[in-house]
Amino acid sequence: MVFIVLSVLSSFTLHKYFVSLSQIELNSETNRIEIASKYFTDDLIRAIEEASLKKVNFGNGEQDSTTLSLVTKYFEKHIQLNINDSLSIPMHLLGYEDGIKESWIYLESDSIPAIVQELRLTNSSLFNRIEGQKHMIHFKFKDFQSSDILGKDSQQATFSLP
Repeated sequence: MVFIVLSVLSSFTLHKYFVSLSQIELNSETNRIEIASKYFTDDLIRAIEEASLKKVNFGNGEQDSTTLSLVTKYFEKHIQLNINDSLSIPMHLLGYEDGIKESWIYLESDSIPAIVQELRLTNSSLFNRIEGQKHMIHFKFKDFQSSDILGKDSQQATFSLP
């Protein structure tokens, strides 16, 4: 019994690293940009609740329409994509997987122009509430891969395609 209590309590302890991870892929078959991002659930809950001033039902594996709406609004505000130095690409929430410790957010663009020379990502999520937050970004298009790390003072990553 003591082991169970300690296990449950340890799953809610604060972590000392504040890092999210995003995989961005330019899908050449669908001409869409796909993003899968992993966040610490407790950080994501606090950020969305502070931004919306509403309680979210997140981190328990259950999804409801109110939380889906709050998550959508949060990421529409904090994730921006531009291609070829000017064209703004709206991203749409496909869904999310929420867990006790970590959660995945899935975004996708509408169809984009066939020729992409440059992609610029702006990700401001969590920066307004967590000092030291970092976002690791991995970008992939066919055989081309590149990575970058974003911070509060550098919230944009630009990837030039060969």
